[in-house]
Amino acid sequence: MKRLFLFAILLFVFLWASGRSPLQAQGDKTASPIKDQTAVLALISKLKFDEAEIICKKTIKEQPENMTAFTELISIYTKTGRFDEALFAIEEIKDLKADPNLLHLLTGKIYLAQGKFADAKKEFEAINDKTFQYYPDKQGPAGELINSAAADINKNDLAGAKEKLAKALSADPYNIDAYYNTAVLNYLEGKYDDSIKTLYKITDTKVFYPYAGYLTAKNLIALGRADEAQLLLNKSIKEYPPLFESYIELANLNIKAGEYQKAETYLQKAAELMPDMHNLHSLQILYGTLYFRQGKIKEAIASFESALKNTDKINPDIYYNLAVCYELNKDNKNSLKHYNEYLKSNPKDAKEIEGKIKKLEH
Repeated sequence: MKRLFLFAILLFVFLWASGRSPLQAQGDKTASPIKDQTAVLALISKLKFDEAEIICKKTIKEQPENMTAFTELISIYTKTGRFDEALFAIEEIKDLKADPNLLHLLTGKIYLAQGKFADAKKEFEAINDKTFQYYPDKQGPAGELINSAAADINKNDLAGAKEKLAKALSADPYNIDAYYNTAVLNYLEGKYDDSIKTLYKITDTKVFYPYAGYLTAKNLIALGRADEAQLLLNKSIKEYPPLFESYIELANLNIKAGEYQKAETYLQKAAELMPDMHNLHSLQILYGTLYFRQGKIKEAIASFESALKNTDKINPDIYYNLAVCYELNKDNKNSLKHYNEYLKSNPKDAKEIEGKIKKLEH
């Protein structure tokens, strides 16, 4: 069942990292916890946003100045792509004299989820708390080249990206963003050792760049050095706890190793930190994989079906996963449906799948 070990997430190019924990002044009455906060976080970790939202709204109705409830509600709105409602809630907590750092943090995360990177950066830079660190802007002579290279990578134009990143480094030999995206390019080309060597140039600068460790771990995994990768990922979340992607990779590694309880713990943390709806698809795939390995076939089906609904770019392997799950669940009709969808991708194992289809049809 190797297809059920899907890569959890695509590489993130040009992301600003942000902390999740609300910044609250000690003794501030608006910072009181939600009555059922543990339940809210548990629901979010299970991607049950509707139920979590109900608890937050109920708390706000009973305690109109409860900043923690507002913070979690805004987080739910942001994760589910309801940006207007999130921004409206920001205006509400402004009237409650919320900590300015919290306002900047929440607003920045909304802009980040919308792809408004310049606006997000302004909000993040306004935070005067050293707990929160963000990437520098793509500025200087290499800035436009790096942004254009990122667009090329997203379009899978690796040749165009390589040329622009080389020019960027020629114009600005110390540009960390150019080095990072060159490492991303090396990874996508399968040049894992080259990617790691490029990432070392970032660590040599002594600049705190949390995604460098994450990408190094991805390279180590590709090289079959999973144990080293796991150590590095654990180090990365200690150094920078909000790193969503590290929890995803740790969950994936632990599923493969049969450490299901650990995997679920990492998935729950990743769900709490999930920046926006773009990441929901990856989480649902991993939850489906976890449930399948645990023998929870109905739960696996629900997760994979949800993953299909939450992406524009469907990985054909999801159809295969669903076909297998439905077959195990004695639902031949849906199994056939998904095997046929999988065949449309012209897989290498087409003959094997056609044989499965014939058996199910009789």
